[in-house]
Amino acid sequence: MGPNSTTIMPQLLPHIHAWVGFVDQVPAAIQAITFSPQLKRANGLLSYVRPEYRGLGVYKTMQIAYEAELLQSGYEEIWSEVVAGSGS
Repeated sequence: MGPNSTTIMPQLLPHIHAWVGFVDQVPAAIQAITFSPQLKRANGLLSYVRPEYRGLGVYKTMQIAYEAELLQSGYEEIWSEVVAGSGS
């Protein structure tokens, strides 16, 4: 992937990348995605925004950035599931 993502355990999980969102140089959110290069499809695995940064648009900003990067890399489908939690 591009310069904004990192591979998680590349030897074991080469098709999983993560993006970390920062607010004032502090890690505020993470998005992990698994890839199916043969199908040109990416699936969102994990999304998390730290409670103190929720409601500020951090996730939406990350989503716009990682989707643009994926599309630019040739992925035609981006799947994501959202599960709302209590945050407690």
